Amino acid sequence: MNTGRNESIPVEIFGRTYLIRAKDDKQYVENLARMVHEKMLEVERSTKTVDSVRVAVLTALNLADDLTRVKNEYEKRVRHLDTERAKLLEMVEKALAEEPRITPA
Repeated sequence: MNTGRNESIPVEIFGRTYLIRAKDDKQYVENLARMVHEKMLEVERSTKTVDSVRVAVLTALNLADDLTRVKNEYEKRVRHLDTERAKLLEMVEKALAEEPRITPA
């Protein structure tokens, strides 16, 4: 939810506290921070790296990959829906063209 005014929201990510200025509601920002924190912990465990900058960069790459995959799937579904919509419109237009015209007596 957008509150319409910037608010400083403290969040903790990977052992550090950040003040995030956002118009979004506090819970939304906290959920985003939690997601980033959890993803960073996952990257840290899987790579066994202790360099927080490296963990942050790898996390950013993972999140960018997730976003790109979702966007690609969304675009694929939009194209499919556009194709289906065009087919339905063609069927309706064909049915209307074949329908006998009734004229008032």
